[in-house]
Amino acid sequence: MIIVRSLFVLLLLAAAMLAQGANPDRGIVYDAEFVKLRAQNAAEWAAEDAALRDKLAAMRKKYGRPPNIIHIMWDDNSLGEVGIPQMNKVLGFDTPNINRMAEEGISFTRMYSEPSCTPTRTAALTGRMSVRAGMYKVGFPPDGMGLHKDEITIAEVLGKVGYRTAFVGKAHQGDIEQSYMNHQGFDYANFSMYNQFPLINWHEFLGPSGAVQGLFESQWDRKYTVDREFRPLEYVNQLEGRKGEKPRVFTGTSLPEYKQLMRQHQQLVIDYLDRAAGGDKPFYLAYWPHVYDLVRKPEELTTSASTPFAQSIVELDADIGAIMEKLRETG
Repeated sequence: MIIVRSLFVLLLLAAAMLAQGANPDRGIVYDAEFVKLRAQNAAEWAAEDAALRDKLAAMRKKYGRPPNIIHIMWDDNSLGEVGIPQMNKVLGFDTPNINRMAEEGISFTRMYSEPSCTPTRTAALTGRMSVRAGMYKVGFPPDGMGLHKDEITIAEVLGKVGYRTAFVGKAHQGDIEQSYMNHQGFDYANFSMYNQFPLINWHEFLGPSGAVQGLFESQWDRKYTVDREFRPLEYVNQLEGRKGEKPRVFTGTSLPEYKQLMRQHQQLVIDYLDRAAGGDKPFYLAYWPHVYDLVRKPEELTTSASTPFAQSIVELDADIGAIMEKLRETG
């Protein structure tokens, strides 16, 4: 797992070099905090970079190609909810597979993300502060904005050095065409333009609130219908496509379809790993699952916490365990 940390540093360096290559006259404009940190840590950073290059060179010599990279990211966990068995006991649910990864690898206790999903995902894709990419708010349909085509993503950087790239899950980078993941450097992408909550809220038992938020089909001609000009008659959430192609609608926007989405995405990832194992290129897979199903029957809850949130995390942990087992199986 030290390799995972080192690869992250390497990818940031690669993104920086690519950005400078795109505009060599300007280069990168660093903020004052970075300049201060560089002055304090320059020698240590140089030594770490040298060790990183040596490690990657040794791996390439041993395996004949650069390492594969899988990046799994999801929303809304606070400090200690996963990766720490003692906190699992306090909170009332277990995450043994994620805990094992933390034990065998590295846990960052002072690594801070943006406080909401869209900006965090922009930062992970571009290596930049999200506000500098214009992605500082949480998108809801219809949004009319998104990640600009001129942003340089990690998928584009890795694609230029020979990686196969794939994205599966929640992108939440807007609903304009240039923001689609298959237009942002990924060879294959199955992605959502928005977050989970329109899908979770668009169901009938919410009554008038659900009708206004979701405008589900059975309510289109009833008294809570919003004026036709304002109603998103063709609301789409999940798309699938290959690089440069027009994507297709992958699934609908009903609650039952959303409930199946995690299972569909997990299977896509397992199938991708099977295919990639026999390939002649290294791969980068971004798996950003939606995770949360907050509309559950009491009998579906199996944790001592007895909450839909806890149940979703337990199911995510099982999915990560299946991915790790597939990696061991395929070598």
